[in-house]
Amino acid sequence: MAAKKDTKPGKRSAKKRDSGDALRLREERFRSLLDLSAEWYWEQDENYRFTLITGAGFGKTGIDPQQYLGTMRWDHGAVPVGDGGSWDKHKAGLKARQPFANYVFKRLNPRGELRYISTTGQPVFDGKKRFKGYRGTARDITAGVRAEQLLRLEHAVNRSLAEADSVSVALREVIHAICSTEGWECGRYFRVDEKAGALRLDESWGVPETEIQQFLERSNQRSHDIGYKPGVGLMGQVWQSGQPLWVADVNQDARALRAAFTIDAGIRGGFVFPVKSEGKTIGVLAFNNREVRYPEERLLKAIHVIGAQIGQFLQRKQAEEERRLFRVALDDSADMILLVDRNTMRYVDVNQTVCKLLGYSREELLRMGPQDLLPESRGELAQAHDELIANPSRPSGMRSYFRCKDGSRMPFESTRHVLRSGNSYIIAAICRDIRERLAAEETQRQQVALIAQSAEKDKLLRLFYDLPFVGLAVTSPTSKRWLQVNDYMCEMLGYPREELMELAWTEITHPDDLAANLALFKRLAAGEFDSFQFDKRFLRKDGGIVDTTMECRCMRRRDGSVETVVIMVQNITERKRTEAALKRAFDDLQQQAITDSLTGLYNRRFLHEVLPRELTRAHRKKTPVAVMMIDIDHFKRVNDTYGHETGDRVLKEIALLIKATVRASDICCRYGGEEISVVLPEAPIEGARRRAEAIRAAIEKHVISFPAQKRISVTVSLGVAVYPDHGGDAEALLRAADKALYEAKNGGRNCVVVRAGSVAALQETVS
Repeated sequence: MAAKKDTKPGKRSAKKRDSGDALRLREERFRSLLDLSAEWYWEQDENYRFTLITGAGFGKTGIDPQQYLGTMRWDHGAVPVGDGGSWDKHKAGLKARQPFANYVFKRLNPRGELRYISTTGQPVFDGKKRFKGYRGTARDITAGVRAEQLLRLEHAVNRSLAEADSVSVALREVIHAICSTEGWECGRYFRVDEKAGALRLDESWGVPETEIQQFLERSNQRSHDIGYKPGVGLMGQVWQSGQPLWVADVNQDARALRAAFTIDAGIRGGFVFPVKSEGKTIGVLAFNNREVRYPEERLLKAIHVIGAQIGQFLQRKQAEEERRLFRVALDDSADMILLVDRNTMRYVDVNQTVCKLLGYSREELLRMGPQDLLPESRGELAQAHDELIANPSRPSGMRSYFRCKDGSRMPFESTRHVLRSGNSYIIAAICRDIRERLAAEETQRQQVALIAQSAEKDKLLRLFYDLPFVGLAVTSPTSKRWLQVNDYMCEMLGYPREELMELAWTEITHPDDLAANLALFKRLAAGEFDSFQFDKRFLRKDGGIVDTTMECRCMRRRDGSVETVVIMVQNITERKRTEAALKRAFDDLQQQAITDSLTGLYNRRFLHEVLPRELTRAHRKKTPVAVMMIDIDHFKRVNDTYGHETGDRVLKEIALLIKATVRASDICCRYGGEEISVVLPEAPIEGARRRAEAIRAAIEKHVISFPAQKRISVTVSLGVAVYPDHGGDAEALLRAADKALYEAKNGGRNCVVVRAGSVAALQETVS
C-alpha cells in the first residue's frame, strides 16, 4: 500500500513536466516562426496600451519596441492612411470590440523614415466574457506602398507632360504632381542659361501659405539677379555633377546656401535632381519642406526615370518651338522662299511672302512647280537643279521673272541651295523682288552716262553725292586705283575719302575673290564685253567683310582701249547673312526630321521613306535588298538593374558599333526602343547573313565601360529578310524581317535567323 502511495505523486510530476515541455516547445516554435516571418505579434490591455511586442519583423522598421510598451497605437505621431487621416472610426470599432484586418497607418521611425504598417487584430475576453484587450499581428508594407506610389507618380508625370498645352503648364503640373505625391511643400525648376553660365528659375509651385510663397518669390528674385552658378549651392552642385542630391536639413549642411530667406521661411528638407536630355543636364528640379526629410533610396532611383521623362519632353517641345519660330521667321522674311522637290519638280513649301507677291494661295502653289511660274521649261530647270546637286558648294544665282496670278511679271534675283532629303534632294530658292532696284539701277545708269560724258569735275562730284544708297566709283584698269568714290562707298568700306583714294581696289578685295575679279577685268580689257556683274567681298578698314553685288561698265577710247571703269556697288551683307541663317535652319530641321536624337542613327520615319526608294531602284536594276532587324537581348534588365541613363549609354554604343560594322552604303535606323534596323542595298541572302553574323559577333565581344569599374556586356538577336524573296514591298519585307527576329529570340537569343526563300528558315545559333 505504501508503494502505491509513493508512485502517484511521481506520475503527476512527470505529467506536469511533459506539459511544461510541450508549452515551452510551442513557445519556441512560435518565436521561431516570428523570427522567420516579416510579421510581428502584439498584445494590448483593456485600455489599448501595448503590453507585448515581439518578432524580428518589428526590428526591420527601425523602431524600438520598448518605447511603445504602455502606449497606444495612435501615440508617437502615427496617422491612418485612410479615413481622412483620423483615428475616430478605428477607435469606434475598438470600443464596439470589433476585430479589424489589414488596417494601415504610417509613422516616422527614429531615423526620420516614413514607414507604412498594416495590422490585424481581434478582441480578447476571459472565461466570464469580460473584455481584456486586443492581440494580433502586424507587418511593414512600406516597400509595396512606396513602389505603388512611385509608379503612380511616374504615371502622373507622364500624364502631365502628355496633356499640357505648353512647357510652362507642363512644368507646373509636374512640380505639383511630385509635391502632392511625395509630400513636398514647394518645388522649383531652374533651366540652364548657357549665355549667362547660370541657372535661372523658370517655373515653381508651392502650397498656398505665406511663408512658402515668400520663399518662392525671394528665390525668383535671386535667380533673376545673379542666378545659381556651377558648383555653388545645392542647385549648382547638381548641375555640375549631374547627380541628385538630398539634404535632410539645409540649415545643418555646409553644401547648401543658407540664405536669410531660407531661414526666415523655416525651410529644412531639400531634394534636388537633374533634368537631362541626351546625357546633358539642361535643368534642375528642387523640392523643399519645412520639416526634416531624410533620403529615400526608392525615390532616388525613381527620379532618374522622371528626370529623363521631363528632359525628353523639354527637348521635344524645344524642337517644336524652334520649328514654330522658324516657320514664323520664314513667313516674316521679306525674301520669297520656295522649296522644290527635285524628283517631282513640285513645290513642297513656300512662305507667305511668295503668296503675297505672286497672288497665289499656299495650297495653289503646292500643286505647282517652278516650271509653272518661270519662263524656263521643266527640262531646263531640272538640268540646272542636277548641276547644283552635283556641285552643291558652288554658288548658284539666278535672275529671271515670275509669272504672277494676275498675268503680270515680277523680276527677281535668287540664290539656290541643296538640301538632302533621304535619297532625294530639295532645292531651296531664296528670291528677292528687284522691281524697285531695277528702276533705281536704270536711273543710276542714266546718271552714270552723264558722268561719263561730263568733263566738268564739279558736276561729276555732285552726281556722285546725289546717290546716297549705292556705292559708286571710277577706277583705272591700269593703275587699279580709285579715281573717284562717293560718300556711300566710303561709309560702306569704313575709310575716309582721302585714305580710300590712296588704295588700289585690289588691296581691299577679299583674297578668295581677287583672281576671279582680275580675270573679268582682263576679259573686259580684251574687248569680250563692255560690262559684267559680279558678287564680290570687300575688306573693311576695321577688318570686317562686306558682301556686295557689283555692276561694272567700261568707257573706251576711240581705239577700243579701256579708259575708265565705272562701278556700281550694292551692299548685300544682310541678305547673305539671312541666306546663310536660313540654310543652317533648313539643314538643322532636315536633320532633326530624319535623325534619332539619342543614337544619332536615322529614325523610323526615314526608314519608311528610304526603303520604298531602295526597292524601286532594286526592281529597276534587278538586284536584291536585305533588311536586318536587330534587338538587344534582355535590354529591360539593363534598365531595371542599372537605370535608364546606363541603358541609353548601352543603346548608343551598340548603335555606333553596328554602324561601324556595316558598309558605308548600308542605312542604319533606330526602329524603336532597343530595336535597330539596317537596309542593305544589293545584298543577297548569304551576304546579308554574313554581315548579320559579323554584327552579332562584334557586339558579343564588346564590353562597355562605366565609371567606378562598372562593365556591361550585351548580346543581340537578328532577323533578316531579302527582297524580292520574302516581300515585294517595304511593309511585307519589314514584316518578314520582324518574324525572323521573333524566331531568333525564341530560339535562345544571341543568334541570327535568315528567311531563306520558300525553304525553311535557316537558323544559326552561336553559343
